[in-house]
Amino acid sequence: MIYLDEFTGMEITIVDSPNRSEVGRTGLVSFETKNMLEIDTGRKRIRIAKHLRKFRINGQFVDGDLINMRPEDRLREYRRILRDLRR
Repeated sequence: MIYLDEFTGMEITIVDSPNRSEVGRTGLVSFETKNMLEIDTGRKRIRIAKHLRKFRINGQFVDGDLINMRPEDRLREYRRILRDLRR
């Protein structure tokens, strides 16, 4: 399940965002914090908030609100993530 993985090094595309200029940006995740993803687009590195965004990571769609936590905490929050996915 991709929600439990650390995303550093994975290919990412922003699918939905309140900021329309972010939609369609593609690159590799170079760094991940609790609230942000740093994406290397090839030209520059951009920092994108996870909250209120939807991503396609390695071909799978991911809701940013469900991953809005530290990578090491996602395993601990496994049951909450599964419950939220079923809604």
